[in-house]
Amino acid sequence: MLGTFEPVMPYDFAVDEALVTAKYQRASKLVTSVFNKYHNGSHRAVDTVVVSALLQEEDALFGLQCLVEQGPAAICRERKESEVRTITSQTTINAVQGSWFPTLTLCGGLLGTPNTIMRKWDMLGEISKLTAMQEYIELLNKLLPGWDDQSEFPVSLPDHFWKQDAAAIACASCHTPFSMQLRRHHCRMCFDIFCHPCSPFVVELQLSAGAPARPARVCATCKAAIDNDKGLLEVRRLLHENRQLKVRIQTIAQDTDTTVNAQLAVAATLRTDAIAQGCNMLAVDKSIQSKWREDNPALDLHVKTPPAHKFRVCLSCDDLTSHPSESVEASEQLRVANRQLVMCLKVAETRAKKALDKVEITTAVLQE
Repeated sequence: MLGTFEPVMPYDFAVDEALVTAKYQRASKLVTSVFNKYHNGSHRAVDTVVVSALLQEEDALFGLQCLVEQGPAAICRERKESEVRTITSQTTINAVQGSWFPTLTLCGGLLGTPNTIMRKWDMLGEISKLTAMQEYIELLNKLLPGWDDQSEFPVSLPDHFWKQDAAAIACASCHTPFSMQLRRHHCRMCFDIFCHPCSPFVVELQLSAGAPARPARVCATCKAAIDNDKGLLEVRRLLHENRQLKVRIQTIAQDTDTTVNAQLAVAATLRTDAIAQGCNMLAVDKSIQSKWREDNPALDLHVKTPPAHKFRVCLSCDDLTSHPSESVEASEQLRVANRQLVMCLKVAETRAKKALDKVEITTAVLQE
């Protein structure tokens, strides 16, 4: 006798070209940072899971990037072949523009050659820039699921490279010379080299967006920045609260389902007995309907909730100062989710109460 009501849906954030462009820029910035480090002596500064995934489609990613930045290959082919190859091999390595090939001819088999990149680029035909950006994002979503989700963990500085041991003769903090007794230790946040007393902390962090969080050594300066990052603390608070709200909503639905099903089993038994005793079931059902407050006896206990913890922007320890708008946007998105979840909780509680009232009324009338 329980049916369905329209579920409560989260707000629909419109997708337009500006949003796609912004997400593409974040995506290309991530890919740029990872490949710049990996191909330039800082492979220890990137997560093996992330770089292994990206290497599978490196040429495809760069081909899409070429189309976004240079347009269709057929149009570029109208220029001299040497000019096309120059464009392909000399795309800027600026992280904001999203390229990662500073020494293409020196990397050998590690990097795709201009010919393979040109083939990938040419295969794209004359698709629009917007479509290319969407395909780039979809490919990265496939390679690194959740790369654009909000993270509750600090993220290593994307523009910092792994400092080589030979480049550090003394601790970057206390400036004490290294020796056999005073060993070198890398901070996994800034990748500089410190002595043990200046880098004794271990925190859960991500080497990049999309990477799993792992325990890693950090220096005292980065640890203080993480602890003092109010934006990250607010994100963690909202994530925790939103997850608790979502669990409460799911628990209410599950508990009510269990109780309602048990009551319906009792009501079914009573109905069978009433029929056997020759009761007028039309009159019984009419009596039940008259005591229900809702005209529609249908009710769905399961409320669709917004994603409580899947919002973009992974905060690194310097985001509060260097990227305040991203920290503010991340917190605001989570606050929107919080308001939606609070609304969903109230709806779930109301529906649960109505469902229990209805089965109790049904049971009471049948018992009479």
